[in-house]
Amino acid sequence: MSTSGFYKEWISVGNNRIILECRDSFPASEERFIADVSAKVVENNASKSARVVSVYYDDKSCIHCVTVASTNEEDSAIESVLTSVLQGIFNNGNCQVNFELVKRGNESSDHYNHMEHLSVSTEFAKR
Repeated sequence: MSTSGFYKEWISVGNNRIILECRDSFPASEERFIADVSAKVVENNASKSARVVSVYYDDKSCIHCVTVASTNEEDSAIESVLTSVLQGIFNNGNCQVNFELVKRGNESSDHYNHMEHLSVSTEFAKR
């Protein structure tokens, strides 16, 4: 990961708060497109607790990595669904999807925000 320059950007797509990161460049329209498509696929094929938390592009190896997090273990099936959708769009084998299962937070708290809980639990909010 780059240590200097502007290599990340936070965007909102529906209920998803997604960090776009690039190894040595600024996130471009392709990363935003992947984030948008990924959010729509997750929204239509997973439970309400699943969210896209990150799109990372490694320009050295030309690989996009999408991370989806959820508090519901059944949402792990979204990994293969999203991979096949992204491979169908790009047809280059350079898209990887990771699923992270996160422990449930204190949803009864007035200050609980599910997207924030997922981002912090997966450590993307610390970047």
